[in-house]
Amino acid sequence: MSHLHQSADVDGIATMTAMHQLDIKPGQTITLAPGGLHVMLMQPRAPLSLGGTVALELNFANGETVLVDATVVRLDGSS
Repeated sequence: MSHLHQSADVDGIATMTAMHQLDIKPGQTITLAPGGLHVMLMQPRAPLSLGGTVALELNFANGETVLVDATVVRLDGSS
């Protein structure tokens, strides 16, 4: 299972808000990255290793499903 979150710094306090959906306009590009919009894996089925990849299935409102391989990085974005 995975959750989509948005991290932010509000008045010097780190916050993280769950996103139940993400609206992406046609032609718009969204970047997922540590410290911002990111996917958080909850109880992964197998151990993750830095620099490795994990397969994600992205489901869109129009019924389209896209499979992507995401690189495993540290919270600061380094591998």
